[in-house]
Amino acid sequence: MDGFVKSYSNAFPHARGDAVMEYCGPKNLYVTDPLARHFAVCDHWHSCLPASTLPNRLMAMSGYALVDRTPNSIFELARNLFYDDPDDLVYDWLKARDVSWRLYYSGSFFFMQMPRMLQKYESDSNHDKFRPISRLIDDFKKEDVAQVTFVGSGSV
Repeated sequence: MDGFVKSYSNAFPHARGDAVMEYCGPKNLYVTDPLARHFAVCDHWHSCLPASTLPNRLMAMSGYALVDRTPNSIFELARNLFYDDPDDLVYDWLKARDVSWRLYYSGSFFFMQMPRMLQKYESDSNHDKFRPISRLIDDFKKEDVAQVTFVGSGSV
């Protein structure tokens, strides 16, 4: 991570260089903070790559990304999303080990933009794997919970 702030400042000269190292505390994350305090969530997340959100999301879900920095253009980003096909996503790993999983999403969940994830979503006709976040509380009340639960944020 040596040179991360300088690299960011070089790529985005008009941005505040120190902002790239900011973090959010409990008062800034009033929804996520109670989850982090009472459930298994990534409340001390450290990026795998010295890059923006999208390459790090790919790295977190597949252990692989085509770029190891913040993409300079939408075309570079599209290449990573649409032309890359990592061997295994975490969902494939869980399925191979017979571990149940479910993803709750709002908006257009990021990974649905990847052709392979979109296929998984479209083939989930009974909504066992992909559910709108509005069902999360009711599912937990009914104890209809997978062994591993992902809560996805909104659109890109």
